[in-house]
Amino acid sequence: MARKPDSVRAARHEASSGDRHLPTAVEQNSGLWARELSTLRIADLFLTARGLPGHWTQIQMQIRAGNNFFFRTENYGNGFNDGGKTTSEGRELFAYIADSIVRAAMNADFDFGEQRMEFPPDCAFLKMSRINGVVKVSSTPGELK
Repeated sequence: MARKPDSVRAARHEASSGDRHLPTAVEQNSGLWARELSTLRIADLFLTARGLPGHWTQIQMQIRAGNNFFFRTENYGNGFNDGGKTTSEGRELFAYIADSIVRAAMNADFDFGEQRMEFPPDCAFLKMSRINGVVKVSSTPGELK
């Protein structure tokens, strides 16, 4: 399991008082952004099978904001660049978020087909399902499988 990043630990009390419908922008405080995502959104992701598609989409939107913030491209000039890389902080936070999603799925009361969460191109996507009560993770930027 990915270690909880220090920036996420530091945001513990702030996240618990946050508004799930008005999340902190990743640009403002990346640790608080990840903590709110795991505490206020991911914790409720698998409450009902009917709510899963909509909640999954909302979390993917937050992940895309993180992708845009943490994926950096260095330009070398004359139209050349390094192709882009996710910062080390981004990799650490994405692993934490992916593991939070897997942990939440393990506590779900229902099965679901393959779900896919897209992280930056140089990170693995999270691909997972739950069949007959068993969570199967076929790809993840985190450590839980």
